[in-house]
Amino acid sequence: MKNLKKFFGFVVAFSMTLSLSGVVSTPILAVEENTDQVTEDQTVTETPTEEKKDEADTGEAPVTDEIQGEVVTEQPTTPESDNTEELAETDVARNRTTGETYELLDTAVEEATEGDTIELLKDADLTKGFNKTLTFTGNGKITTNKQLTSDGEGWMCFGLYDSSRELTLDGAGLTWEWKSEVGTSPWLMLSLSGKLNITNGATLSMTVDSGSTGSRNAIYMNAGSEINVTNGGHFNIFGYSTGGKEGQGLQLDKTGQAKVNVTGGSTFLIDGTNRGYVNSPEIYVDNSQFTVQNCTANASNGGVFTATNYAVVKYLNNAGHGLSASRVKLSNYTNFESDNNGYYGVYASEDLQVDGTSTLKVTRNSYNGDFAGLKLTSGVTDGHVQDGAVVTITNNYCSGLSNNGNIKFDDNVNLTIVDNVNDKGKTSNGGGIYNSGNAANLILPQNALIYNNSAKTAGDDIYNGNGARLQISQPSIGNILTHDGDDTNEDQAITNWFYDGANPSYSGKMKNGETARWNQYKYVKTFTMPEAGENVTGNIGLKAAYAPVTTFTPIDLTMYVGGEGYENVDKVEDNDTSNGFPEPGYYVTLPKEINDAIQSNGQPVDLSEETNNFSFEYTYNYNNGEELRHWKMTKYTDADGSESTKDGNYVYSLALADGRKPTLRVIDDAGNIQTNANFDLTNAVNKVYTTMVGSVEGDSFTSGEINESKSLTANVQTDAIDVDFDRTVIATGKLYVRGVVNVTDENLTTSIQKEGTEPKAGVPMATVPEGTNFYINGEEGLEVQKNADPSLLYDDILPEGTDANNDRRIGWLTEKAEQLCNQYGLLEQAGITNPQYSFKYMDIVDQNNGNVVLKADKNVTVYMPYPEGVDKDTSIIVLHYKDLNRDMTYDDVQSAIMNCEMEKMTVTQLDDHIEFETTSFSPFVVIWGTDEAGEIVKNKDRADTGLFQNAPLYIALMTACASLVAIITIKRRIDAK
Repeated sequence: MKNLKKFFGFVVAFSMTLSLSGVVSTPILAVEENTDQVTEDQTVTETPTEEKKDEADTGEAPVTDEIQGEVVTEQPTTPESDNTEELAETDVARNRTTGETYELLDTAVEEATEGDTIELLKDADLTKGFNKTLTFTGNGKITTNKQLTSDGEGWMCFGLYDSSRELTLDGAGLTWEWKSEVGTSPWLMLSLSGKLNITNGATLSMTVDSGSTGSRNAIYMNAGSEINVTNGGHFNIFGYSTGGKEGQGLQLDKTGQAKVNVTGGSTFLIDGTNRGYVNSPEIYVDNSQFTVQNCTANASNGGVFTATNYAVVKYLNNAGHGLSASRVKLSNYTNFESDNNGYYGVYASEDLQVDGTSTLKVTRNSYNGDFAGLKLTSGVTDGHVQDGAVVTITNNYCSGLSNNGNIKFDDNVNLTIVDNVNDKGKTSNGGGIYNSGNAANLILPQNALIYNNSAKTAGDDIYNGNGARLQISQPSIGNILTHDGDDTNEDQAITNWFYDGANPSYSGKMKNGETARWNQYKYVKTFTMPEAGENVTGNIGLKAAYAPVTTFTPIDLTMYVGGEGYENVDKVEDNDTSNGFPEPGYYVTLPKEINDAIQSNGQPVDLSEETNNFSFEYTYNYNNGEELRHWKMTKYTDADGSESTKDGNYVYSLALADGRKPTLRVIDDAGNIQTNANFDLTNAVNKVYTTMVGSVEGDSFTSGEINESKSLTANVQTDAIDVDFDRTVIATGKLYVRGVVNVTDENLTTSIQKEGTEPKAGVPMATVPEGTNFYINGEEGLEVQKNADPSLLYDDILPEGTDANNDRRIGWLTEKAEQLCNQYGLLEQAGITNPQYSFKYMDIVDQNNGNVVLKADKNVTVYMPYPEGVDKDTSIIVLHYKDLNRDMTYDDVQSAIMNCEMEKMTVTQLDDHIEFETTSFSPFVVIWGTDEAGEIVKNKDRADTGLFQNAPLYIALMTACASLVAIITIKRRIDAK
């Protein structure tokens, strides 16, 4: 007790000392907490009402971009005051205007007067609302976890009765976290009639939790109110459990009469509320970041939206609309993104302006309904996207661009509309672009990328409705059209615009009643681009796609020098047939699916004009003018009307309607154009050339796809198919030219005669039975034409005395013949001594068509003139060097001769000819004998007529017979014992 008395005595003495020193102590005041609540039946001066929800439309993950430019945060300076108090450890705030310090922020706010500045000294709670102009600054975090109220309302009313009031958070060290109170359910947190300013790096974060607190909205903006986030300020509204509940971020009481300004490197974020902002506030973003994301309904609803000076704007992952506004203006390097929103990504009802420095990206929107990526209503009367702007509209779940207004994209806008899918409505037109309505006037840049979109009903890439006007882009040629999950089409490069589901010529249907949608195997109709500046009008659906490839191939031909040539060879005077090149035949290869669809009874598809299945046209730029020509395809047929085929396709000849025929270009391996089949035999047995078809002027196509100045188009049409082929590939053929020694010999080729025709003395001849067919190149099905002249080619062994190796080649041929004769004793059997040899080369050709090689399907009887001095009384042997044709090189001759198969012919010696039958042609040799004086031996009776034609078989049979006789003899002896 004594000690306690001493303590109180010390305190009294200390207090007296302070009094004498002039320092006045402030007594601690007891503050009674106001527990009065506003009941539901009490009258409030101003009760904001929720704006009725507008057209609703929804979204995904936020991405934070850096803001252009450096933010300089100004720290407010402490004004000098004569009455500034020293701070106690328990002080949390100071009124900079009066110098008073406070242990409770509520007290500091309550005692502050209009216009005061309160400095936060440390973290503090704010539990009471207020309605007077105040500025908060300093360092620390203000925490509000209670429902703030003022002016008799159930929420804080700021600016009520005096809209000039301003609430300011100032300084990078200041943060206010304002959360809706758990367990209460007032509809609103803040009713704003004045101005809310967050500046110089300060942060205000509001949280509405409609799950734990009931429906709760953040800010109700009365007419004339403003939110200003400036100079690096940060404003956030977070919403939780707002799905299907009240939980707006910002809501206006009167349409379009409140403003939000975000400038100077600041950030604005609404995240997870029900609706982001409602009833058309005017939004202005300057060199700052503005984001509305994860809303459970619309991110926005109306108003004027302006972003400029490196602004970064994002509407992400909202269940309804992304940006819905009356007027949208993006300028000076603004980067705008609307991604993964459930309804419209961007909706503009009056205007859209994008300057040439800005970027507009609209992706993955409209997954919750039949909306669009970018929507422009008929109220947009003068929309403009300037040269240099980048506009990307991709992967939306409805039309990428839905336009009912007037909008121009300048020619140098980088516009991409790709991979959008419109399948939401009962009828879904225009996957990429839907342009509809009498007010619709859409001008696209010439080089826009518009492809790989799809629509359920018509116009995968573009749909233009009746009354609408469209200036279309060039097709996205070269880009790859893909068909995910579609086995009926192939991924190929785009070549043109094609009609898709809406074609004035079809009324949407094919002859069989099917919808005329683009399909590379069923319906491919090319859309003709209008002239620059002209409008597309009427009900039209388009797709950037490709036509199936039609391959146009000259048949490979093997020929001999010396025949009648084709009248239109490149670089050769017209109708000069001395060139010796054959007339080309062609075959057209259609895609298998089309070929199978129009094929009947397994027969080749007839593409000749007479069938009306196939037409073929050729456009050629000539003398600076474009001329459309029609080429007629006529099937190769023989005299009996049989039709030639190649690899299951008919073979055709071509001619223009006026009778002119296309040019044949022949090129050697060095690229030189050849004008004549003749060549020097000194160093080559044959030549191989490349052939291709060209124009009638002689300027041939290159191989591969036709270039832009020349085009080949074709069409196949039936009730179920109507396919234009705008990609005709001109394949090259090969021309194998075999050399001839006696080019000028009048008997080099003689026409093949019917069986029974008598040969003329000294003239070689061949006959065939009636009904014999001749095939070009020996290929079955490739029959000669009606005007063909199958002939026997009768030539010397080449070359004859023009090459140093000639004697050696004759020696090799002789050596090969001697080997066979010695092996089977043929000379002895024929009684031939001192054998002499005469070699001839024979084949069957069409002398009316460049001496192309033919093969008969029946045996050919050859009438071969006797060598000089030999006659029917001379004992002779005729041997055939099988398959020893002139396709080899000189270096290969010896090996080919020594390894070839030999055949002894069965001959009949007539008065003037040696007669024999054969199925194939190549060199033949006639062997006879002479006596010691060199005279020809007349020993015909001993000449063999074919016993050793199959000598190996004969010897084998004789051996077998001898063995059988020996076996029988031995068996009898055994039986006898």
